[in-house]
Amino acid sequence: MLNQDQLEDVINEVVDRIVNQFEKDNGSATPGLVLNERVITTAQIPQGLSHGDEVIIRPKAVVTPAAIDLFKVRGVGVKRMPVAATTPAVMKDKRQFIVVGGGLPESLKATRLLAEFPEIVQFDCVVEAGRNITEFSRQGSRTIVLTDSPEIAVVAMSRLPSLRTVEFNIEQGMEAMERRCTSVAANVLVVDREDVGNWRLPAITKKFFELQYAAIPAWL
Repeated sequence: MLNQDQLEDVINEVVDRIVNQFEKDNGSATPGLVLNERVITTAQIPQGLSHGDEVIIRPKAVVTPAAIDLFKVRGVGVKRMPVAATTPAVMKDKRQFIVVGGGLPESLKATRLLAEFPEIVQFDCVVEAGRNITEFSRQGSRTIVLTDSPEIAVVAMSRLPSLRTVEFNIEQGMEAMERRCTSVAANVLVVDREDVGNWRLPAITKKFFELQYAAIPAWL
């Protein structure tokens, strides 16, 4: 039996392998990073961007001359969003249900839970799913992630910008889950596929989307 430290080492190693394989299959360039500010200055340009990366800005965003120069120096491409893509339908409800590594369990199809979401999105890889959620979360939206490996999903998504992840725990009641979500201003709730039939899940899911956070904790 592995102790806690050994288990964390194993999970980290698995996540590293998944990330490395995904980047190998999809190239090393960073996918288009969305900057939603109306005015783009050098302060809004992330430090991690490198040559060959691309950022996407609002159709009418104003880019200062200094920011333009910095993009050129770093070799970063700048693309404006198409006008039709600024308010996609999936963003209207500000909630998303993602399934990683497999289809929807039959027990979940029989519940009312799925009716709360505009669509169900499926991914084979937790890293690919995380990048999709990152862009979605920048719009102030929240996501439920259903997966066979919740521990790996939580670790992988904790490495991505904008994601504040909490794992659904069937042993905890509503108040405990609410405290955990509020403590990190959670915008992603990870659910183990084996727990989809738990009687607490629909109520906790509903509460997750209703929670109002005063502010994102400064240490995040």
